[in-house]
Amino acid sequence: MTLNPIQQALLDSATDKAAMQKAIETGVFYAEVIEDISGGMNPSSFEFNGITGPCLMATYDEALAEYEENVEEIDLQIAQGDRDDDDEWDGFVVKVLWDGGDDITFACPHTSEVMRTANWKESCGL
Repeated sequence: MTLNPIQQALLDSATDKAAMQKAIETGVFYAEVIEDISGGMNPSSFEFNGITGPCLMATYDEALAEYEENVEEIDLQIAQGDRDDDDEWDGFVVKVLWDGGDDITFACPHTSEVMRTANWKESCGL
């Protein structure tokens, strides 16, 4: 399987290369996303060696860890008085179906029900 530059960057930057290789081969990833006002889902983007792509993780556990880190960061900012007491992290974990092309599909990580399909660059705000 020949990888496009983004897939190669995802693989090269992965902590668990075997899991990322499997995600790339199957086209099944996970991400923590934030839903925007129009219902779009933003997985954010990453840059590695000059390549920019959607921030995708190989496993649900990796995406969940990212989510939990963001929740902890908000809680810390609240404790330090940098945020209002009722602020909450609005992100959530989704399954991402992506074959390396222009479109990316977001689905429920538990049921695989499709939530939205969009251009990955637009979803990432690029």
